[in-house]
Amino acid sequence: MDWKSLAAKKKGELEATIPQEWRIKNFPTDNSVMSFPKESGILTSEELVITESPATELVQDLAAGKLTSVAVTTAFFLYVKTSVPQSLMVCETVNNIIGRTVNPRNKNWSCGGSSGGEGAIVGFRGGVIGVGTDIGGSIRVPAAFNFLYGLKPSHGRLPYGKMANSMEGQETIHSVLPHPPILRAIQTVVDKLSEAGHTVLPWEPYRHSHAHDLANTIYASDGGVDIFSTLNASGEPAIPNISDLVKPDLPKMNLNELWDAQLQKWNYQSEYLTKIREFEEKNGRQLDAIIAPITPTAAIRHNQFKYYGYATAINVLDFTSVVVPVTFADKAIDHQNKQFKPLTELDQIVQAEYDPDAYHGAPVAVQIIGRRLTEERVMSIAEEVGRVIRNGAIS
Repeated sequence: MDWKSLAAKKKGELEATIPQEWRIKNFPTDNSVMSFPKESGILTSEELVITESPATELVQDLAAGKLTSVAVTTAFFLYVKTSVPQSLMVCETVNNIIGRTVNPRNKNWSCGGSSGGEGAIVGFRGGVIGVGTDIGGSIRVPAAFNFLYGLKPSHGRLPYGKMANSMEGQETIHSVLPHPPILRAIQTVVDKLSEAGHTVLPWEPYRHSHAHDLANTIYASDGGVDIFSTLNASGEPAIPNISDLVKPDLPKMNLNELWDAQLQKWNYQSEYLTKIREFEEKNGRQLDAIIAPITPTAAIRHNQFKYYGYATAINVLDFTSVVVPVTFADKAIDHQNKQFKPLTELDQIVQAEYDPDAYHGAPVAVQIIGRRLTEERVMSIAEEVGRVIRNGAIS
């Protein structure tokens, strides 16, 4: 049996598990499907109230006996019934079984990846929380693209990270400039925190391009053997994102080279902490967190995710990060930068992707970054950011 037959068989098995009464007879034609749960008639009025309620309120109502576990479970998607991209190594969700998973706010936008199915479901109000891992943005990018909060903890602190619809420094990484909506979001957070009495100081990022390159070196240390041996076993082709990420002829690192890469990572972590201490000594105050982009774009159009550096640098540092939804792209104010001068070839490619009309209404987020094992502090700061900007997300 070839890979197409195997994929079709698996897809058929998945579809067969959906009860007849829950099957969609008339698919929505609008780009946004956010209103479809109400319009479809599949969910009862009680179920619609449940799916629109914040997680904390649901827990309280369950504890008080106002809701039953059966009612809440029935209202939402079955846990872990989500799609992921081939290899789990890209920030868009495409595979050879389900195909492409899209953003519920606009089918022309990506839902992110690798936990893109989870992000789309939680953003669609089909789930209250998603659990996954994040080695380069797999939780934070879907959270950002679906207007959700998302936590990437430090290694070992929690068994997994999470994204949920409930829930002091500023930086721009000098290798790829964020699109206008992202820059506006960062400035909005800075202004609102300052108005609320918080001290916000400029922060100069330290060698983030080096961290991005180092992450890519470690990701591809096996020369793509793991990915391509799996693909060869089934005969299925690599999705375009994989071909861009790992070339079949990429050389494998030997043990000494891998040790050297790990040493470089440790040295970089140490150097970064030194820069933070120098910053604190210079300003006479503790650096609580850094405000930064999570991606250079709002929820991106399909096949256009090119730059991972804002996310991967934080993984190399093993810092804690929480994504905070801020606003939506607005073509009336997020104009293209006519004075833009690219810093790199990749910067030119990323900036050329920006189209105010195509991105109008796309979710825009930032990440709040703290040092290793500071999850409680960073989540508290993220909650305060959400409060002062009044982002409309459920807290």
